[in-house]
Amino acid sequence: MSDLKTIRGMPDLYGKDIEAISMIEKTCKEVFLAFNYSEIRTPLIEYKSLFERSVGESSEIIQQKEVFELDDRKGEMLCLRPEGTAPVCRAFVEHGMHNLPYPLRLFYIEPMFRHERPQSGRMRQHHQFGVEIFGDNSPEADAEIILVGLTYLKKLGIKNLVRLLAFKSGVRAEIIKSGEISTFDKINIS
Repeated sequence: MSDLKTIRGMPDLYGKDIEAISMIEKTCKEVFLAFNYSEIRTPLIEYKSLFERSVGESSEIIQQKEVFELDDRKGEMLCLRPEGTAPVCRAFVEHGMHNLPYPLRLFYIEPMFRHERPQSGRMRQHHQFGVEIFGDNSPEADAEIILVGLTYLKKLGIKNLVRLLAFKSGVRAEIIKSGEISTFDKINIS
């Protein structure tokens, strides 16, 4: 009977899966809060036009119909949230957050949905986390976001990390292996 099975690519999570996910989310939240980010939660269902505008109608998500679409009975197309940035930006505008002191740092840890063929490592329902900084488009803000990510990975105990160093003349990538640093070739920015 199909009504007693999960939808393909949308697994039930329990036992060790929940333990692992809870630890990952707890670590994520601790790191974000340590960097003075505030949590935001957005609805699972949004207007599809939000994503068409933000990621573009030509994007892979929209073009290949990778969103779960719903009709709201009034002719508006809705969809299950496929990514986190657009809803956070919508909430920023809708709730007048531009009137709050800048820079405004927000983070989210939420389920996302993609209507794609499930395969190894890719599910139709997955959890995504992210950070957004509003009111600061400086290189320091970009560096902060990279530092947040590296701090998170380090706190999880991931030993091999890639570190990007930005300079006016280019970017240098380094791989960090158990505390040792190896430098990759410099990438010129023109």
